[in-house]
Amino acid sequence: MRVVVDVNLPPAWASRLRVYGHDAQHWSEIGALDATDSEILAWAADHQAVVLTCDLDFGAILAASQARTPSVVQIRARDVLPEAIGERICEVLKTAGPISSRAPSSRSTLTWRGYGFSRSAAVSRRRGATISMVRRPGSDW
Repeated sequence: MRVVVDVNLPPAWASRLRVYGHDAQHWSEIGALDATDSEILAWAADHQAVVLTCDLDFGAILAASQARTPSVVQIRARDVLPEAIGERICEVLKTAGPISSRAPSSRSTLTWRGYGFSRSAAVSRRRGATISMVRRPGSDW
């Protein structure tokens, strides 16, 4: 899976994702640090990449634009360092592949409940962390 890590997350995220087999780049390797969220979304859509972020604006921009791509993985946690939650995020991305091919709805979500993943809730919560995944209709992760 190709992933672009937003500038609001540390570059170490790209390294962690690559260890797990993802084609990941931090936005600082791609474009200007002052790029708008819309610019990052456009790049991700053009390059079939998923955006990894903790910025709430990406989901709002996708919803307002009715865009079909890209998908966005949004992290909501006190500690967003890959050392703290990187393994869980990589598990979510690994699990998302089969779900995206079976879920024709406008949103595909995974929930971490401490014992496994569920597809029944809009967000994932565990020990103060929330992981949200938004997939537009017809898109692949």
